[in-house]
Amino acid sequence: MKQLTNINFIFKQKAIFFISKFHFLNFILIFSVLLLVLSGCRVKDEQSRNISDSNIDFNQSTVEIQNLLLEAQKNLLFNDLDKAKEILNIVKNKNPKEDVAYYLLSKYYQLVNKWDSANYSINMAINLSPDNLYYLEQSANILVNLRKYKDAAQRYETLIDKNPNVIEYYFNAAQMFLMAYMPNNSLEVLTKLENKHGFMPEVGFYKYQIYALLNKNDEALDELWRCIQYDPSNLEFKKEYSSFAIEKGKITALYRLVQWAKQRDSSDGYAALFASNYYFAINKTEEMKKELLIAIQDPRVDFQDKLQVILSSLDNPNIDDTFINQLFDILKNLHNDKAETYNIIGLYYQSKNMLDSSIYNFKKALMLDSTNDATYRNLILAYQSKNSYDSMLFYSNKALSFYPDISEFFFYGGYAAFMIKDYNQCILLLNNALNYLTSKNKNLINTINELLANAYYETGQYDKSFDYFEKSITANPTNATLKNNYAYFLAQQDTLLNKALNLIDEALRLEPNNPSFIDTKAWILFKLNNLTEAKKWIDKALIYNDSDPDILEHAGDIYYHLNLKDEAITFWQKAINNGKNPDLVNNKLKGE
Repeated sequence: MKQLTNINFIFKQKAIFFISKFHFLNFILIFSVLLLVLSGCRVKDEQSRNISDSNIDFNQSTVEIQNLLLEAQKNLLFNDLDKAKEILNIVKNKNPKEDVAYYLLSKYYQLVNKWDSANYSINMAINLSPDNLYYLEQSANILVNLRKYKDAAQRYETLIDKNPNVIEYYFNAAQMFLMAYMPNNSLEVLTKLENKHGFMPEVGFYKYQIYALLNKNDEALDELWRCIQYDPSNLEFKKEYSSFAIEKGKITALYRLVQWAKQRDSSDGYAALFASNYYFAINKTEEMKKELLIAIQDPRVDFQDKLQVILSSLDNPNIDDTFINQLFDILKNLHNDKAETYNIIGLYYQSKNMLDSSIYNFKKALMLDSTNDATYRNLILAYQSKNSYDSMLFYSNKALSFYPDISEFFFYGGYAAFMIKDYNQCILLLNNALNYLTSKNKNLINTINELLANAYYETGQYDKSFDYFEKSITANPTNATLKNNYAYFLAQQDTLLNKALNLIDEALRLEPNNPSFIDTKAWILFKLNNLTEAKKWIDKALIYNDSDPDILEHAGDIYYHLNLKDEAITFWQKAINNGKNPDLVNNKLKGE
């Protein structure tokens, strides 16, 4: 299911959590409230926060209490919290009905993260002064932090009843109901807002999202349509409508948008874009292609939207390569200054395995934007597909000059260095890659450890090599190739031969007919001087592969030590003919 568009922009960072994040600002608010109360202006409702002195009852408030409250407020402001609490408790003892003391205590408990105590204190303040809007707002804030979203929503509903002109209360109540998994209550609050203040596109879009969550797709589209009619120039509403209609298979609704947009401006690229979506939905390919051309050629259509259209076209089996190239030509004519133009063309050729063309376009993209990490990735992978490891290494290092903390580029470079047998650079790059990887990247870490095991072996650092083999096998106990390589390297160093034999037996249980594995077992047996068994296994390897130069060389060695010298020489000569280094084998022939 499509992820719904983030609705946070509707609130425009409305202070659902008020300004609790900014304690200094919070206390300025408290101080203002306190001055109102202590100057004889207790707040009764939002409609008139400056009511006359005749309606205010301080409930035995004295000048002493006023001074104490001001002193407590000052201590809260300057973070002398213990002193503030002590003063407020004195005030409570002098006048248990002093609501301001409880309000300030709720602020104290908020600062020390004792939210239950904060909630108790603010409820005491509200019981003493139930119409005080500041107290109700503070209560809602505390309930949100306690994750009592339903109770917070109900507080906002109380605030709405007391002051229905504050639009923020409606939005906050709707969001709290939504967080409490009560979407229908959210809709009721938003409908109440519309009844009081008339239609607002922010409200309509919010209701669209809630209806979408409830899978009430017709109602969701109706809300979006109201938004479009209210603000026809808002492109985002129209794009969302088109996308949602396609996703939910609402073809009639999509046709309504197309007809409306075409009537407003038949040459509009976005109208053509919506029309192409409609024709795609009803499988009219030629009509869809016609509209796509209009959309791509219209300079009013945003470049990113054009890219999205082309990407969608690449996945459409009804669109042929000729038309795709036509779209590319238009894109290059209009936007040859955009790196993304050549990136998307390069991706297309890469998907077709036309690697030279893809590399050409990725390089063009880098000429326009030499710092685009996605372009480097695409280019590096294209070279990897071509087995062009020198170029792969070059562009990996170039990418690292811009992105020295991206492990992926270290890995690409290390892999390329391994493939061209530059093992020292391979080790350097792969160790750097490990420095930037977290434990979540298990598969990549395992691959790097395996490469390092082999690279350290090739550089003669056998202890490190074998340590990495142990790590890799622990992480990949069913990796037969890993066990074979480790076993073979142990045999080559004439060390831990019984361990090597166990490893290759485990590998053969996983892949019993693999000629390389069979050859490794023959070689280990040869190293153990079990020549008769070694011959049985090397003969078996030759049945599966009689042209591999390593297998042929090992066969020569085993046969030679069994005094089957003519056959041994034949095997060695075949090894040379199949690519084995002549010097290595000729030394054995000279010994003969």
